[in-house]
This record gives sequence, structure tokens and C-alpha cells, in this order.
Amino acid sequence: MTLGRQRLNLKKAALALGAAFLFLVFLALGTWQVERRQWKLDLIERVESRAYGTPVDAPGPAQWRSISAADHEYLRVHVAGHWDVAHTVRVRAASAYGPGFWLMTPVQTPDGYRVWVNRGFVPENWVDPLLAKKPTLVHVVGLFRLSEPQGGFLRPNRPDAGQWYSRDIDAFNRQLQLTQASPYFVDAQQPPSAEYRIDAVVRAHKAQDDTGEQRLSLDPAKLPLTGLTVLVFRNNHLQYAITWYALACMVAGVSIWLARRRPD
Repeated sequence: MTLGRQRLNLKKAALALGAAFLFLVFLALGTWQVERRQWKLDLIERVESRAYGTPVDAPGPAQWRSISAADHEYLRVHVAGHWDVAHTVRVRAASAYGPGFWLMTPVQTPDGYRVWVNRGFVPENWVDPLLAKKPTLVHVVGLFRLSEPQGGFLRPNRPDAGQWYSRDIDAFNRQLQLTQASPYFVDAQQPPSAEYRIDAVVRAHKAQDDTGEQRLSLDPAKLPLTGLTVLVFRNNHLQYAITWYALACMVAGVSIWLARRRPD
């Protein structure tokens, strides 16, 4: 076998390996998008069947071990008790209203356990008026949400420094040494009491910040801002799957065409 023939065979082998690698990658990406599509359809079904129903009692300690996304996520629930403001945690958030925080405060129930509640979005440097008020009975209605471990925004939570980037309820409980506290949280969806109003309706006009970005204006009298839970989800995964599978077919087709060509 001549040296030129050996080089040609090596080139063919390298091209074949490269084509096989690309084919498998595109095939895997297409399959992943199919799985993501099914996950998104299940999520949409859970939201539509649960988020707009009659509120039920938030799960108590006896149910905590059996909590799952399939049975509880986005379920409309209610909880009554007193705000445990001393254990409030602020979690970094980004929204159409600019940078700020999710205000996470447990509700101390009459039965002796706590349920974490996301009271809503607040801007930076916002002062909580509940700190200066005497605790009163509150009734919160909202959506059941699962804990969000592992941080967010590509940044891990730093509990010791008080820097939170995701609503990691288990980490909250460990850091604050809360033993009888829920492993989930409730996204508040309406005013928890007549005394302390939370109104999701904000002024419709927009204000321009110093970066030139258009952002919605917040009325300080209507904070914390609830009703920001995402309940509408785009589902383009079928299109993405078709694209990846088409690329896999193209790689396979070109490879077969090249393999059948005459050496000259």
C-alpha cells in the first residue's frame, strides 16, 4: 500500500469518526428536547389544573415527607398564623422592575410549625414595615412551590454571608436553625391581611433608569409586590427537536454520499 493511499485512508477514518460524533451529539440533543417537551407539557398541565382552583390547606408536618412536584407543585393553598419577621430572608431577584429581592418570611401557625412564604418582590434598600408593627393574625393564599437548591444566576448561595441567590428552603432552615419549618414555600398571590395590604396592581407607565433601560415603576405603597409567579410557559421544544434531528440526518446523508464517492 502506497503512502498516499495510507494517508487517504486515515483521512477517511478521521472524517468518519467526526461524522459519527456529530451524528450522536445531534441525536442526543434532539432526544433531550423531546424529553424537555414532555416535561414542559406536564408542567403546563399542573399549572392549569391547580393554580386557579379553590385554595386548600398548606401541607402540615405529617405530609412533608410525601411532598412531590407531581402531586403538589403550583397547588393553590392557604395558611394562617403570625409573621415570623425575625427570620426573614431576602433572596436576590431580577424582574421587570429592576434588581431587588424576594422577601421570604415564615408564618408561625397556631399548631406550632412554620410555613415559608414568598411575600413578594421588593427593591433594594426597602425597609420592611412589619418590623415596627405588632404581630397580628394573617391569612395567606398562594401557590405551592418546591425548594430551589444549588443557588442561581450561576452563583451559589452563601448562607454565612447572608447572600442568597435561590429560594433554598432546606438551607434557610439549617442556617436559621428552624426545626419545625416547611421544606417548601408559598408564593403569596393576594393580600395576607386587611391591615397590611399587598396589591399586585402597579402603575402602568414606565420609567427610564440611568442605564437607559425601560423598567416598570414600583409604587412604594404597594410593596411587597405579589403575583409575579410565572404561570405561562413557552413550549418550542418540538421545533428544537426537529432541528437537531434534521442536522443529524444531514450529517448521516453527507457521510454516506462521501463514502460512496470514487477516490478520484
